[in-house]
Amino acid sequence: MERFVIKATLCYCGISQCGFDSYGKDDEGSYLHHGLASISAYAKSKGFCVDLIDLRKLKGWSDMEKEVEKIDSRVYGLTMNSVDYNYVNKCIDIIKVVDNSARVVVGGIHPTVMTEEVACNKNIDHIITGEGEISFAELLLDIEQGRHPPRIIKGKVPGLDSIPFIDRELFDGFEVPRCPGFE
Repeated sequence: MERFVIKATLCYCGISQCGFDSYGKDDEGSYLHHGLASISAYAKSKGFCVDLIDLRKLKGWSDMEKEVEKIDSRVYGLTMNSVDYNYVNKCIDIIKVVDNSARVVVGGIHPTVMTEEVACNKNIDHIITGEGEISFAELLLDIEQGRHPPRIIKGKVPGLDSIPFIDRELFDGFEVPRCPGFE
C-alpha cells in the first residue's frame, strides 16, 4: 500500500535510565513505546514508509550518525520525554549535521507542556503537541505535496476505534512483560 515518496524515520531516544546497547536486557531496554508504535501504524495505514532508530540498539553517538547516513530519510520524528530532552536534542543535532535538509519533527509530553522551550531549538522544523497519529500523517502528506505546514501543530485527537492497532513490528515485535504472569 506504500504509495507516497516520503520516508519517515521515527527515533526512540529513551536511554536516560538504560543507556546505549541496552535493547532487550531489562525492563527499560525492552519497553515498546506505544506512542511511536501507534504513530507508525497510522502513518503506514495511510501508505507511508516508516522505520525506526532505537538508541537502545546502538553502541553510541557515532552509531547514530551512521544510521542517519544509511537510512537517508526525508523526515525524522522524535518523541521527547523531559528526562530524555538532552538525548533528543543530541539526535536532532546529528540528523541536521548529516542532512540539513531533513525535516525534524518532535512530539511527546515535553513538547506538549514545554512548547516554548522546545521551540528555542532552531533545528526543529515542526512540533506536534498532544496526540500525534493523525497530525504526523497529515504533516507527511503536506511535505510530500510541497505545502508549508506551520512549525507548531496542535495534534488532533483520534477516535480509538478509528486508528489501527499499534505497529509492534516497528520494535521487532519484542516486548518483555512488566508483570510476571501477565504475558
